[in-house]
Amino acid sequence: MDKSDLIAQLEAIKINYISVFAVYIMFLDEKSYSFLQNKSVEFDDHRKLKVGIIAELMSNKTVNEKARKEFINMGLRSFIRESFEIIQDYCKNSHQMKKFNETKWFNFARLIRNCFSHNFKFILTESDVERLPIKWRNKEIKLDMKNTVLNLQFFGYLEAFDLFEDMYQFVIKELN
Repeated sequence: MDKSDLIAQLEAIKINYISVFAVYIMFLDEKSYSFLQNKSVEFDDHRKLKVGIIAELMSNKTVNEKARKEFINMGLRSFIRESFEIIQDYCKNSHQMKKFNETKWFNFARLIRNCFSHNFKFILTESDVERLPIKWRNKEIKLDMKNTVLNLQFFGYLEAFDLFEDMYQFVIKELN
């Protein structure tokens, strides 16, 4: 993978994250259920996945609310994890890990990514604890957050865009 491939992948990841919010809006609009009713996706091997079941499930208000919350959180998890991992992989393969590890956001992003991988819970290693507090912009991960669930007021959907933008600018400006 070269730098242009990395940039293209990051842009696709960003589009996917924004798409999560578009689908979220569809979940809120009962008119979209009938649109989905008889739809399916066909794969290369000609098998189909019927998506109409979503209409049935989403018409149940309790299921709809839980599904929307999980769906948007899935988008958040994927957005940060995939962005971080693809940049890290590129840096390893291009021998630029030193630059990656020295960014202002690296440890913050790493702990947020880990948090998302542990069901939104801050699982901190001894090495992580030694680095605390870890700061990024106006956010600070402190020892009292260890083993707690991430509060989306602390780091949520919009902060994810900000962190992504910092990572993206690093790729554009700092990497070869």
